[in-house]
Amino acid sequence: MSFLFNFLIKKKGIYSRKGVVPDKETAIKIAEAVWIPMFGEEYVYFRKPYKFYYIPILRYWIISGTLPPNLFGGVQQIVIKKGNGKILFIYYNA
Repeated sequence: MSFLFNFLIKKKGIYSRKGVVPDKETAIKIAEAVWIPMFGEEYVYFRKPYKFYYIPILRYWIISGTLPPNLFGGVQQIVIKKGNGKILFIYYNA
């Protein structure tokens, strides 16, 4: 056990079976931290509640803003890898 633990720390870093982004709350915090500097706080919070999806085969979180009923426009979206927290895509869906 000690050898494996030392190997993971030296070669791979500390490893968690749950991943760096284990749940939707963490994914949403990361998304907001990225979106606010890009789009502005008012824009991001106006597009709440967020839709979120987890794709188990790929281990990706997809988070998207929403619009109030009868309002037209686009929303921000982001794709985050669960295992390492890497942001794969950020885009605006008009």
